[in-house]
Amino acid sequence: MLSNHWKTTGGARLPENESLRLAALERYEMLDTPPEAALDAITHAVARLFSTPIGVITLIDRHRQWFKACYGTDLREIDRELSFCAHVTLPEGVTVVADARSDARFADHPMVAGFPYVRFYAGAPLITPDDFRIGTLCAIDMHPHDVVDGSDIDLLQALAALVIDEFELRFVGRALRHKDIELVLSNRALQTTQHALDLALSASLTGVWLWDERADTIHLHPTAQRLFEFSAHESTVSRARLMEQVLAADRAQLQGALEQAQQSGYLAPLELRLGGGSSSRPRWIEIGGERSLAKSDPPFVGTVRDITEQRQTQQTLRQLERMAAVGMLATGVGHEINNPLTFITSGIKFARDVLAESLEHIEMAAGRIENATLAELIEAMRALDDANEGTERVTTIVEELRWFGRGHSEQLAPTDVVEALQFASRMAAGTLKHRAQIQCDFQALPPVHANKVLLSQLFLNLLVNAAQAIRPGDATHNTISVRTELRDTTAIVAIEDTGQGIAEDDLPQIFDPFFTTKEAQEGTGLGLSTCLRIVRELGGEIDVQSTLGVGTRVRVMFPTIDPNDMPAESKQYLASRRPPAEHRPRVLFIDDEPRIAEAFSRLMRRHFEVTTTTRAQEALAWIGAGERYAAIFCDLLMPQMTGVDFFEQLQRAAPEQARRVVFVTGGAYTGRARDIVEETKSPFIYKPFHTDQILEAAAAAQAA
Repeated sequence: MLSNHWKTTGGARLPENESLRLAALERYEMLDTPPEAALDAITHAVARLFSTPIGVITLIDRHRQWFKACYGTDLREIDRELSFCAHVTLPEGVTVVADARSDARFADHPMVAGFPYVRFYAGAPLITPDDFRIGTLCAIDMHPHDVVDGSDIDLLQALAALVIDEFELRFVGRALRHKDIELVLSNRALQTTQHALDLALSASLTGVWLWDERADTIHLHPTAQRLFEFSAHESTVSRARLMEQVLAADRAQLQGALEQAQQSGYLAPLELRLGGGSSSRPRWIEIGGERSLAKSDPPFVGTVRDITEQRQTQQTLRQLERMAAVGMLATGVGHEINNPLTFITSGIKFARDVLAESLEHIEMAAGRIENATLAELIEAMRALDDANEGTERVTTIVEELRWFGRGHSEQLAPTDVVEALQFASRMAAGTLKHRAQIQCDFQALPPVHANKVLLSQLFLNLLVNAAQAIRPGDATHNTISVRTELRDTTAIVAIEDTGQGIAEDDLPQIFDPFFTTKEAQEGTGLGLSTCLRIVRELGGEIDVQSTLGVGTRVRVMFPTIDPNDMPAESKQYLASRRPPAEHRPRVLFIDDEPRIAEAFSRLMRRHFEVTTTTRAQEALAWIGAGERYAAIFCDLLMPQMTGVDFFEQLQRAAPEQARRVVFVTGGAYTGRARDIVEETKSPFIYKPFHTDQILEAAAAAQAA
């Protein structure tokens, strides 16, 4: 309804010479043609001129407004009735709207009242030599602007004239190809066009190069000179000199492309690395061009632009996608391992506890038992100890996988710095061991207010950075030392390497995103910028000292937490770690895996009177019949009725029992399950579970 209303009341009236205007537009044969670099550069220049996110060249067709060139938008056409630019094709000329909400012509325009909420518009008509207004060159913003300077309007009109010059050049070129007419452009017109084009290209940071194929020399526009890092007097260079600025590995590719271009007359866009200049790392460029149909020399015209940041952004996105995939895989693997690991761990602990108790009785009756039998039992006890240690190591690995699967969405809380540092050291071990000997000196530290995953990511980045500063294969002659110390109330972690070091001039830039002194394959330049972000997020400080050729030391400092200032929930956590009461409270355990339920029962029957079931519906029936439990342990992911479904039904049937629920998970969450756990703040434990873990959760459930 909004667009219909606008069509009947707000659209611009048609010019009196509309049919002739449309004929003039069709003469240029520009509608529905592919984008062109020179025209795109002009839209970029207009956007920079008015500091707007969008610049466009539009052509006003019979029923539509079509976008020939765009900067900042993917839109290709809109209904002419909705067009701001249709007003510009009227005799009034340049149209400037500082705030469309205050302009009677546009206040109720659907793109002002609704998305994309256009506020500022500045448009100059594209006027043909025979005085027809066929379209506009305009700048658009979603924020209002102050009064536009007159010189900016003059430059906008000059650039609009440049667009028409470009159209005329193409029109003349087509005419020459068909031998319909002969047209000689005056030197003055060419100079004017060249000057305006230079302004537009400089504004868009796109360089132009002209290749004289007969002399095999290349003339470089000033922006192209800067991109290739040529001095001011090197505006014309040989092809061999140009090749020197290209990274050696990419020279053959460019040479082959230029030879093919000589045959075809077209150089397809090619991405290359420049590495012959003074930059500390290669930069990426995109270069392309085609042979001009004009008779003047040089005939081959091309463009070059810096795409380093674009490539780095793409690489970062790919890295983030891989990290997301690793997180999903880690969570899934952790969940699948945890279920069998739970009943293995519980079975070993149960057998060990029974055997230990039996050994006490045997030792008291040792005189009546053969020594060989006693020795076998002791050996069995040792074997169970070894098996228990093995499962503990697997459990640690699974927990670490779970950290990466969760990401760093957890709340900040008292965190053990040394534990996070040890985890990061284990994760980086594969990279470190081929480059240096690792020296660790970990002093116990008070907790800091942080997040275990963030701290681990911070230390992992720093350790990998240290490793990448050392060439692989000479580990015996290099060291990476990692130590912790407490200075007053500050926890300090220092990581020092004997690598290549960092030049003094580069030190101020090392935290800038994408800056790196390493080879391209050694990283994206995001490691230290990520470290700085994490340190600031956690309220800490980071300090880097380095000597080129000697090595680098990075220190990270965090304020520690006074035990008296610890949050109430942390104190409650410590208080909950107490031995079981003398009586045995009743607990209910629900899991669709019978062996896990049996393992829980064996492990906890000395502490609780345990009832188990593999069906949540059965548990609801018992509670509905009047059974009551001190704690109800329920698996989150079950096939027939999930833990969340069980909890929600229990809330309706017996809310006082719902407060006693402890969720059990192997590491995998659905979004709904995560929301329920966070909303209700119900206790939860991870598989494989341990006695202390269960006792702590049961105590929290009983206190609820």
